[in-house]
Amino acid sequence: MSALATLESARIDALKQRVFVEPITTANLPDYAAYPYRIGWTLGIFGIAFMTWRIVRTFVEDTLAHVGG
Repeated sequence: MSALATLESARIDALKQRVFVEPITTANLPDYAAYPYRIGWTLGIFGIAFMTWRIVRTFVEDTLAHVGG
């Protein structure tokens, strides 16, 4: 009987100490990704690299044309 009383007492204590988690707000997903701007950064870097390559290529071609001529 003593063991059953102790078990019941422990069960009641466990019920009192239970932590309840309630959601305050519901989770919602954004309509679009705010960060990072992957497509914009990728296109921007390719554009800058292309412009740099064209400027260097034109400079080298003009330099070789003046040196060779």
